[in-house]
Amino acid sequence: MRTIIQLSSDSRGMILMLLFFLLLIQLFEFLLTVFLHIYGRHVMAEGLFAVTLLGFVLVCSGHLSTVSGARFWRYEEQISDIPAIFLLIFAALALIGTIYSGVQLLWFYRERTGITAFSIKESIDNLPSGLAFARESGFVLLANRQMEQLSYVTTGLDLQNAEEFWKILLSGDLQAGCSRIRAGEVPAIRLPDGSICSFSRQMIQAEGRPVIQLTAVDTTQQFELAGELEKKNEEFSKVHQKLERYGKEMADFVRSREILEMKMQIHNEIGQALLATRAWLQSQEDGGESRLFKQWEAIIALMRAEAEPKQGKTDWEIFCRCAQAAGVEIRLDGKLPGAGRACDLLIAAAAEALTNAVRHAKADSLYVYICREGSMLQVRFCNNGAPPKQKIIEGGGLGALRLQVEEAGGSMQILSAPQFVLILLIPEEEEESRWYEY
Repeated sequence: MRTIIQLSSDSRGMILMLLFFLLLIQLFEFLLTVFLHIYGRHVMAEGLFAVTLLGFVLVCSGHLSTVSGARFWRYEEQISDIPAIFLLIFAALALIGTIYSGVQLLWFYRERTGITAFSIKESIDNLPSGLAFARESGFVLLANRQMEQLSYVTTGLDLQNAEEFWKILLSGDLQAGCSRIRAGEVPAIRLPDGSICSFSRQMIQAEGRPVIQLTAVDTTQQFELAGELEKKNEEFSKVHQKLERYGKEMADFVRSREILEMKMQIHNEIGQALLATRAWLQSQEDGGESRLFKQWEAIIALMRAEAEPKQGKTDWEIFCRCAQAAGVEIRLDGKLPGAGRACDLLIAAAAEALTNAVRHAKADSLYVYICREGSMLQVRFCNNGAPPKQKIIEGGGLGALRLQVEEAGGSMQILSAPQFVLILLIPEEEEESRWYEY
């Protein structure tokens, strides 16, 4: 049997080149396993590399000693006596092992980068939400780790039947520490760690067959926000109730103040009438008697309007009757607003304008012009009496009227020349959709 040393130089050179080529390939495969983190294949790659390296060193040593006639180490004679058939078998095994290792690396690379059943399972396992697919019978086709863990935590059972698991979530007995905080088509379960998980079920089609899809999502933050929103709504409701009570109390207060101001006005009117009567009695001036009669008639009309019941008549009708009793005709141009804050302010301003027409201007007609400017009502009062001799200074009546108008969000203006004009801008309330025409 021929030994390694008996092979020709060409044969030994070819085997040497083959082993060197395999050595380079195995070195590349070894580095690739490290780069791809294929830890289970390190040992195989390292073993092949070591064996091939050993064969390469033996053949290289025998070839060099034969060619040069020199010996590099003392075991060269023993190496030279190894049968050549063993060297050929060794080279063939190295070649087969290198090819097998390359095929394994190629398969693993395709598994890592391509879409396969393993990659799909790995992907859904990394999802933060629970996901499972099952047949109509409940047989589980695919479930990720999160859904399997939720099944064990809530029911104490492994996820073997999706339909049974769903029935327990809807109305079954849950594990200790778990509580159902919302039932229905999307049940919500509070877990032992305090988190809240919402489950849903729907039917989908896969390859023409119905498949059950179960999903589980962490909704802890949504429920916490909903709870905070509910608390704030309760607080707002309490504040709203307080504001309603305040509004009612304020309306009663304003009404009481208006009544008090009317009484004060009547008191002032009586006082002025008494002073005027006393002065006339002392002077017996000609023509003063008729003025006194008109002044007292206006006062009596105001007192009668306050004392008599309205008998179903509107405030404007009562005002017109008072003006008629005082000898003043009301001429209205425009439409009156319905009952509300704007109407109350209009009547209060009309009373002040009537007082001015009777007391100072000695008029027998009061003109009221009403027009609408957007969301505001413009009201103008003037009379056919004598114009003011000087600029009008707001007293108690006009000052109180200005305060009421400005509190309602309006404005008031008084013109003294060429004639007395009282101008109001009053906000129209939303309730005042009904108008009265006279």
